[in-house]
Amino acid sequence: MGLFVKKNNDDDKLDDGKTISFTDFVFGANNSKTDDQKTASTARIKDKKKILFVCLGNICRSAAAEAIMKKTVADEGLENQVEIDSAGILDYHQGERADRRMIEHAKIHGYDVTSISRQVKATDFDTFDIIIGMDDSNIDDLKDRAQTDEQTRKIHRMSEFFTTSKETYVPDPYYGGAAGFELVIALLEEGCREIARKIKDNTI
Repeated sequence: MGLFVKKNNDDDKLDDGKTISFTDFVFGANNSKTDDQKTASTARIKDKKKILFVCLGNICRSAAAEAIMKKTVADEGLENQVEIDSAGILDYHQGERADRRMIEHAKIHGYDVTSISRQVKATDFDTFDIIIGMDDSNIDDLKDRAQTDEQTRKIHRMSEFFTTSKETYVPDPYYGGAAGFELVIALLEEGCREIARKIKDNTI
């Protein structure tokens, strides 16, 4: 025979005059979140890292970086700790999908490039914690748009996260052939793994 508990709108009163909610009566008061637990949970949400990858038009390098980073953090179990987006310095391709060649090469390596091109916005410098440019030109343009020292400090080169490659930037593959797209993927994989490691170690 099952236990039947009648739920009242009012809290149930104990013998000593104290009240206990229906939820606590059935499941135990200790199952309710404490203020400290609620604060910790809120802090974790606020501490979520927001990363923006940037290249010239947001159809090749930064679009691929977004896809590779998303898969990398998912593989590391960090997807709930990171928000990832990408954007372009220019608006030439705004509203367009990534370059077909980039999508195809990324797919071969298990990455799904689905982003839609957009231009960097002024609010990005407040929204994101880390803004990563692909080459020196991207970095210069980003720094020109930053309004404060704090915003400037958020800007990084992708090559800062290379661990073995000697490349100092991620080259634009747009006017090249298949080898250029493969190089971009290899460099981004290396950099994204290092970014994920730093997030995991809380050193970024």
